[in-house]
Amino acid sequence: MTIEPNMLSSEERDLQRLARLYQEVRRLYAWLGLLSGLCVLSIALMGAMAVSLMTQQNQIERQIPFLADKAEFDRVKHLENRLNNVETQASLLDQNVGFINQQVSQGLPSQLKGIKTDMNKLQTSATQFCRNIKY
Repeated sequence: MTIEPNMLSSEERDLQRLARLYQEVRRLYAWLGLLSGLCVLSIALMGAMAVSLMTQQNQIERQIPFLADKAEFDRVKHLENRLNNVETQASLLDQNVGFINQQVSQGLPSQLKGIKTDMNKLQTSATQFCRNIKY
């Protein structure tokens, strides 16, 4: 059985309004509690994320010197390999010059000797250059 609002006295209507107001206030407090909890959770997640980022930054900062040393070491190794290749080629050319000297007339050996001297100077310069590189 429902009671028509017109049949209620003003006190009863006020009591019903107060009851509805009380329920609305409770609902608002529930939402406020939920939103507060979500804010706290968000702050905690941001804090954890900040700690994680700082940890990763520290790890990267610790790796930088190692990576720089490794890059320098790799560069020196590459230069040493190039020098060894140049020295090998110079040695092979030297052998070829020796063979040619045995096969040709007297005028050409003096020219080849000059070429050989130039090649030896080039090889010495390349060797000296690579020795001057700081490890």
